[in-house]
Amino acid sequence: MNIKESKIIQHHIEGLNIVQISLLLDIDRRVVSTILKKNGFKINSPQKLDESKHQEIIKLYMQGYKLKEISEKLEIHTNTISKILKKNNVTKLSDNRSHKIKKQDELKIKELYKQGLSSANIAKQFDVSGDTIFRVLKRNKIEIRDKKEYTKLNKDQEDEIINLNKQGINNTEISKKIIVDSSTVLKVLRKQGLKSSKEINYQSKIFSQSQQQEIVEMYYGGINKTNLAKKYNVSQKTISSIINNGSEHIINKEYNSLQEAILNPNKVYKLNLSNQNLINFPNEIIIFSNLRSLNLQENYLIDIPEQICQLKNLTNLNLSKNLIASLPKNLSKLNKLEKINLSENNLESIFFDIDMLTKIKIVDLSHNKLLKLPNGIHKLTKLKILRLGGNKIKRLPNDIFKILDLEELDLNNNELGTLPNQIDQENNLKYLNLDKNNIEILPNEISNLSKLDSLTLKNNKLKNLPIEIIRLKNLKLLDLNNNKFKVHNYPHFHAAIDHEHYHTHDDDHHSHTHEGESTSLYHSHQHQHNGLKHTHQYTPDFHHLSSHTLEKK
Repeated sequence: MNIKESKIIQHHIEGLNIVQISLLLDIDRRVVSTILKKNGFKINSPQKLDESKHQEIIKLYMQGYKLKEISEKLEIHTNTISKILKKNNVTKLSDNRSHKIKKQDELKIKELYKQGLSSANIAKQFDVSGDTIFRVLKRNKIEIRDKKEYTKLNKDQEDEIINLNKQGINNTEISKKIIVDSSTVLKVLRKQGLKSSKEINYQSKIFSQSQQQEIVEMYYGGINKTNLAKKYNVSQKTISSIINNGSEHIINKEYNSLQEAILNPNKVYKLNLSNQNLINFPNEIIIFSNLRSLNLQENYLIDIPEQICQLKNLTNLNLSKNLIASLPKNLSKLNKLEKINLSENNLESIFFDIDMLTKIKIVDLSHNKLLKLPNGIHKLTKLKILRLGGNKIKRLPNDIFKILDLEELDLNNNELGTLPNQIDQENNLKYLNLDKNNIEILPNEISNLSKLDSLTLKNNKLKNLPIEIIRLKNLKLLDLNNNKFKVHNYPHFHAAIDHEHYHTHDDDHHSHTHEGESTSLYHSHQHQHNGLKHTHQYTPDFHHLSSHTLEKK
């Protein structure tokens, strides 16, 4: 099946008739009809038009509609319309003809267009052609939007489309209610992974629920879509749609036994073999070509075979709490990975090209023996969470803060002496843990982390803070316990506080600060951040820097 045939079948399932498909794809309708018949679709014979339909065509034509617009509106071919006009002795009108619009209607048209409605939708409301609406807009010196802007919807409109679809209302009715065209409705549904009621009803009319389930089972039993389409005398598109609708229970099932999984290799999407005393990587896993999630946590694995790269559909890989000292170089071929957990192993370095994992969002390399970050990690543009705590990292690459989507960076319990000063102002970092390092100074550019709400620097060697830290307006937690602060060492910081309209007041519950100590104004609080629980000591603003509590006025 070529691309053209696929598009014809797709548009037919979406509810378009032969005329509409013919116009949309610029293909002769006889070709459209032949392709649909060849793929098992029943085509209704065209109905003979009665006198009332003739009169409707003439009326629309005289109102200013062009042949193509009448064709789309009434779903009648332009040749048929021309013949009807000729038969009824209707004189062909100039394309510059204009349909009269009342003054009050013109004002309403301008208002609707400014609200974001397309000219086509406005034309439907006033029962005129799109060209007539354009002439009204131009006459009133209204700037015509780019076509791409016509179908922009706000969040409420998209939500309403989704709700109406779930109620079983078809795309045509939804488009009338929201006042958008059907193609816009379809785009919204596609974006959410939903199907139109026409598609769902079409499948249910052809196949019973038990037959649809049978097709799904046969597919996961090894019969491909082409053979299934031939068997049931329908298109591959229909088979794909049935499989997609009926696969949820198969995709969500988690196998905890290798023996059970081997009996249904094509149905295995999630495999959890954690805590099963495995010494070697089970080679049988490679046969699960549809595998998306593999959990081998808490075993005794020492290495991972190169064959793992055959699991092309893997999105989640958990190898934490093993004895792994090295990883295969071709691990980078798992380019659908979104999450990889390699924590609590014996890794000293990462040799595979981690930057090839272009879809990765979460990387956990904590509690290994790493001396540096993996090369190319700054190229992971979709990375949101990076956990590197409990290693032996002494310095960070200059580009680490240029991963713009990064929201959580955990570097606690390493050997860092400082941070790079190349901090991109566009970054989205919210959580930064630098506890238990050897940091003596923070770069002034720390203030570029404008979205930061949690910064912990416990157990370092800080004696002072850069004045620029006061610019971190979203900071809710700044933990500086067990550093080397002296109150008289940062008078400039108090000046910054005064400049930013903070004031101080005594707190009856604090203790005075001495070198190597910090105040006891913190209180312990546990919260969950990106699925990971943290216990932090909270303090309002910067009061832990002195024997006073600082609060923003």
